[in-house]
Amino acid sequence: LDRTLRAEMDRAASLILDWTAVRHVDSSAAQAVAKFEREAAARGVRVLHVDPTAQSQVQQALEPYIASRSVV
Repeated sequence: LDRTLRAEMDRAASLILDWTAVRHVDSSAAQAVAKFEREAAARGVRVLHVDPTAQSQVQQALEPYIASRSVV
């Protein structure tokens, strides 16, 4: 996931991460997403997240790491 996101970041102005099919996210994955978001912001790439609220575990795992303003 990390390599794929970084490869796409090099040629994108924005990225949308769709969490609707994800059933589980652990804290290390959520931390990796947060690190990716910081690097994307430093490069001027906006990262948006499709609202993960349908999957409460996913939402709980990501909530401390992603900015609420980036959830669509």
